[in-house]
Amino acid sequence: MVNEVLPLGNGKPKVKPQVKVIGVGGAGCNTIADSPYEGLAICAAVENARRPNSRERIVIPARQLELIMTSSARTVISLAPSWIKKLREETAETDLIYVFSGLGGDLGSNLTPLVARMCKRPDNLVVSSVALPFSVEGRDRKEVARAALQRTMEESDLTITYPNDQLMRIAPNLPLGQAFSVMDSIMTVPPRELEKVLTRDDLGLIKKDLSSCSFLRFGYGQAEGPRRERMAVYEAFSSPWFDFDLSKVRGGIAVIYAKDLDDVALKEVTSRITAKLPLARLRLAARADPAMGERLRVMLLLGGV
Repeated sequence: MVNEVLPLGNGKPKVKPQVKVIGVGGAGCNTIADSPYEGLAICAAVENARRPNSRERIVIPARQLELIMTSSARTVISLAPSWIKKLREETAETDLIYVFSGLGGDLGSNLTPLVARMCKRPDNLVVSSVALPFSVEGRDRKEVARAALQRTMEESDLTITYPNDQLMRIAPNLPLGQAFSVMDSIMTVPPRELEKVLTRDDLGLIKKDLSSCSFLRFGYGQAEGPRRERMAVYEAFSSPWFDFDLSKVRGGIAVIYAKDLDDVALKEVTSRITAKLPLARLRLAARADPAMGERLRVMLLLGGV
């Protein structure tokens, strides 16, 4: 028996949150390069990152990079370098902030938790979305990423993690460079899907509901035909990132899309999801989208500890 299934998108008044994306380091800047949202790219001058279209850009000077990598967050903040002032100005009025990065390298690992900390306020929601290195990138890089992930989870309201190794289950023969591009596209799906259903009032509810989750993982399924409800849910739960015990999930978000989503179809999709999450408090939104045709789509963000 599930704890609860509660709605999303019922804010009163129905005011959409102001969204901003922040790319940290080369990986994060590449991820937000084609994002439709207002964005901010934070990188080092030496990094080979795509310049996000019409985005503000902060380049960290070499002397500041050394400070970030060798000093505590409190020390860096106390010195109030110009890039921190700009970050605060750029995010001061933003309701929902997504911080994208790849952990394992020096800049992303040291800067991501600091950026999340600088963006977080009592009245907003900061979601860090981070990729973890492939095993082939080496043990040292994975250890750096593991430590950085712990700090990022502590400083963010929510953290979505994407272990790169799991991507090989989707596309096992991809060259490494193409795999990074695929991951960039995958990591931007949750913001796009949530933007269509969230209201500003939802942000506090999500923060409260998922506060006990150390991290979130992403699943996505789409199907058409007479068994589309069953198959879309099955595909979403087949996500390579659901590599933990789902029976212990305490919180999550589900978004369902279809051209015509009647009560019978919605009930079947919901029951199939909750059957796999016996202990979860689930926030659910359903949206009619004429562009879906005969397809039905399910997106899941499920919390682990």
